[in-house]
Amino acid sequence: MAHALARPIDLHTKAPFGISRWTHSQFANLVVELRAGGVVGYGEVAPNARYGEERDEDVGILADLAPEIADLEGPAGVEAYCDRLAAAGGETGAASRAAPPAGPPAPAAAHAGPPAGAPGGRPA
Repeated sequence: MAHALARPIDLHTKAPFGISRWTHSQFANLVVELRAGGVVGYGEVAPNARYGEERDEDVGILADLAPEIADLEGPAGVEAYCDRLAAAGGETGAASRAAPPAGPPAPAAAHAGPPAGAPGGRPA
């Protein structure tokens, strides 16, 4: 049986990191640790406010998922579990709380190429 643990970690960047929608210099993430048979694996959870995710809620989701994760047997068990999640639309067992809300598709203009006047764009 595996053991799962999630610990909060506050990441502070040396310089602000930004994309078109936001710029941050602090990130409230989680470090996830899975232990089984003397083997330890680590991962990171980066909650995204755009999808309604919060670190405190993710800690609860991971705590709820821990018993389901603990019973998985090797990589094939993990893959089968992920397949079940995908087939159920993310709604199986405790994971039903983890499914992100459906949002509207990105506007077509977001994929239309460079703006007018930009190199490679249409004439201004």
